[in-house]
Amino acid sequence: MERSIIILRLPDEVKLKLQSEGFNTIEDLERFLKSSEELWPLWLKEILKVHKILEKINSFKHFSTIESAVDRIVRFNSNNIAIFHESLANILQGGLPVGQITELCGPPGSGKTQICLQFCVDVQFPRELGGAAGDALYISTDFGFHVERLQQIAQGTIDHLASVDYKSISVKEKCLQHLSLESLLSRINVLRIYDLTSLYEALDAFKIFFENHSNMKLVVLDSFSLPFLLDTHEPAVRTKAIAFFLSTLLNFAVKYKFAIVITNQLVTVMAGNGNSILKPALGQAYAHRIHQRLVLRDGRIYLSKSIGQPQTFTCFAVTEKGIR
Repeated sequence: MERSIIILRLPDEVKLKLQSEGFNTIEDLERFLKSSEELWPLWLKEILKVHKILEKINSFKHFSTIESAVDRIVRFNSNNIAIFHESLANILQGGLPVGQITELCGPPGSGKTQICLQFCVDVQFPRELGGAAGDALYISTDFGFHVERLQQIAQGTIDHLASVDYKSISVKEKCLQHLSLESLLSRINVLRIYDLTSLYEALDAFKIFFENHSNMKLVVLDSFSLPFLLDTHEPAVRTKAIAFFLSTLLNFAVKYKFAIVITNQLVTVMAGNGNSILKPALGQAYAHRIHQRLVLRDGRIYLSKSIGQPQTFTCFAVTEKGIR
């Protein structure tokens, strides 16, 4: 079992250079460096020296290895919701953290909704695989939820879990006997929100809802930023409204033990030099209230904020069968 090169704290261009030359894992690089130094290309000698890569490798001896999807799920931290994408799970320290807010931020079409749908399937992984075997609540504010797409992702996940190797036939049969398209879809609750008023009405109803749905393990709000941007125009009012909503939802998450995933938009702001740049919407006060920020761009997921992990990134692809 090997460790991806992406876990090293290196500039993105250095990681991409190493990967383009065939060094996809730390072990790939270590094996090559056992050869005579005379065989090392000049570019490799230079980045080894400039970026002190060998020292960084030694500092990551404790880092979790990359495993098969099934093996990794079995090993996941009980405080996290196991997820399908291995590299993303690694940079999130095992999966979606329970009792915390994870934000997905990116431009339209970057894959935010696709990942949210995948998470709603992932949360139902059976306990035999270390999964949460839980239910999901999907709150849609931008009409991006499509049940047909969810069906594709759910079926793709079932097909994959049926094709991988298990430690025994009995474990495989136990895991798959309760995994059907109908059962996966039935455990995803969908709530459509049309404005900020209806969002707060939902918040008022959540206490009773969560008490009656004790197996709820994931709440997705896609898009979180949209109703606040459309229905509040004074920044101070918006900041207070966001703070109240998130603190209330987070209290529920801690009490009822579920993970929160919200999506956010990118907005154009003016930099000090007069140039315009793209930044996550809702401002800095809001940013302090989220625990993890994942920025999606050009087929990569950047961990730009985390309470326990350095900044890093991984690659992903949106396929017919889900996120890979």
